[in-house]
Amino acid sequence: MTATIQWFPGHMAKAIRHIKETSSTIDVIMEVLDARAPKSSQNPVLEEILQKKPRLIILNKADLCDSRALRAWIAYFKTLSTIVLPVNAISGKGSKKIESALVEVFARKNTSRKLIRVTVFGVPNVGKSSLINHLIGKKKTLVGNKPGVTKKQIWHALGEKCLLLDTPGILWPKFESPDIGQKLAALNCIKEQRYDSEEIAYYLCDFLMAHYPRLINQRFKLDEEFTEATNVFEAIGKKHGYFLSGNEIDITRVYNTFIREFRSGKIGRISLEKPPA
Repeated sequence: MTATIQWFPGHMAKAIRHIKETSSTIDVIMEVLDARAPKSSQNPVLEEILQKKPRLIILNKADLCDSRALRAWIAYFKTLSTIVLPVNAISGKGSKKIESALVEVFARKNTSRKLIRVTVFGVPNVGKSSLINHLIGKKKTLVGNKPGVTKKQIWHALGEKCLLLDTPGILWPKFESPDIGQKLAALNCIKEQRYDSEEIAYYLCDFLMAHYPRLINQRFKLDEEFTEATNVFEAIGKKHGYFLSGNEIDITRVYNTFIREFRSGKIGRISLEKPPA
């Protein structure tokens, strides 16, 4: 069950062209990644266009990821001489350190200019707009729980030293492997019309059985040991009464519930990948 997941609508191509055209005016990149899958949520297009720009890495939704994996990712980015901050854009936890971190990153440019122009970059629904709202203290950006909310580029003042440019969430034309598409779909970075919920539910369940087996039983109040995702879904449906007429399990409801419980962190703190050795 590894169908190809792709999503590259016109506004993303337009945003990439605009970033290329305005890259000379950008001082610092604030790249927002999902802390549960920093590598898969890191857009390679950014590397091609803005590879020489100073960068601040934001690991957003840090409260939803495995704390051990989070520490490993922070250590990994530091080995690359990259300043990295874990934050939670919804609550604002960790965001107070961002302005001073941007100033620190900008200082590496060795320039006397005082106003810092920062582009906030990331895949869809990674939390860029929520983060900017906390930073500027006003709800001037559109916020939604669906990917693709921000469609145009808008500058915002952050204190007296920084200008923030909010950009649309951008994916890239072709994922390097099906695994990346599955992770991004699981993280709600791809519109639901572009993937099969059954595939993503199976992907998540297989991953959790391999790496976090106890969390499934704890969350869904199951008391068996499972080796097959199909059995997990059947048990969840029976345990929680997800039935259609004729006592048939409403398996689509089970799939959607499983995905939703993962995304919200109700299953537990989970990381989908570890940093390179």
